[in-house]
Amino acid sequence: MGNNKTDTPVSIRREDLSAVLEGFGISKEIRRWHILTDWQERRGEAVALRIIVEVTLTGDERKIVRFMNERQFILDISRLVITTETIERQCAFSDTLRENGLLVPQRYLYDGHYCMDYRLDGIPCDVTVESWLENTQPRFRQDMFGPLGRLIGKIHHISELEHCRIGFSIVYNEVEKGAMDFMRLFSGTDTSLLPAEDLHRLQHLHDEKKTFIAAIWPKLPKSSVQGDIYSCNNLAWQTDGTPGFYDFNIAADEVHLGDMLHAWFRTAYDVNYEAERQSWDLPCCWEQYLAGYTEIRPFTILEKQALGEAYALLGAIYAAKYAAEQLRRGETEQAVRAVSDALEYLE
Repeated sequence: MGNNKTDTPVSIRREDLSAVLEGFGISKEIRRWHILTDWQERRGEAVALRIIVEVTLTGDERKIVRFMNERQFILDISRLVITTETIERQCAFSDTLRENGLLVPQRYLYDGHYCMDYRLDGIPCDVTVESWLENTQPRFRQDMFGPLGRLIGKIHHISELEHCRIGFSIVYNEVEKGAMDFMRLFSGTDTSLLPAEDLHRLQHLHDEKKTFIAAIWPKLPKSSVQGDIYSCNNLAWQTDGTPGFYDFNIAADEVHLGDMLHAWFRTAYDVNYEAERQSWDLPCCWEQYLAGYTEIRPFTILEKQALGEAYALLGAIYAAKYAAEQLRRGETEQAVRAVSDALEYLE
């Protein structure tokens, strides 16, 4: 649950799940269910919630049921409100990718819509139902960078080809407004443990790069992206090496170059893979990732011009975020090294 828990948390009952599944045309009996996510938070007089349930039916068939009061949920970064219409477009984008051959869960329809209006303990929710996608490779390995690059390239290629639009942006808005405050990355940490000169230099170089990126960003190709794929996050790797994926709750219209770099840096700096990343040859991993992406979707002339500066800026941002995470974990030495890495990107 969120930090501001509701006074009386909403509960999921068998009759709720049965009513929802029946509405989506699924009549098999429920054998058991398991709550994967239970996030509830009071917002004034309203309650924001996101409850995700894995339901097992007869024959061991599994479905994912999502109860979402996104009407009260405000994205932390952008302050954008997610509406029922937004969720409908996110689900439609997911279906478009599936229809074009990508491995994403099947979405079910209720009366011609992806969302079912349902009241959970009196709270109005948008409910969606999708098939279960098994992850048979729970750990990310160095040889997965190439397939990951190809996957991101395929998503972007299909999104461009089908002219996919969700109707709002998150990262794009931040870049366009020039709202990328470098020191915000260290919020809640004790930066006195880091070299003051390095932090000052980082702030200065970051702002220089930010100006260039903010100017070129609106000119770069942009369409709908899943927006939160990295390592094994939201990924379901199959035994044959094929990556499936799910969870479109922050899918938005973003610059492809930024999304491609986001997936790379989030994977390269994923603290869940501390042991593995020590043995990774990251320059080689980047070459594999880049080759995989451009094999599917070659860069435009403008993207090639922006790649170096965008790589430097985003690399510094993710290295700084990694440093901040290490500070929170009490790993000061690693944090200092990460700050040095961030400077190397920008210099």
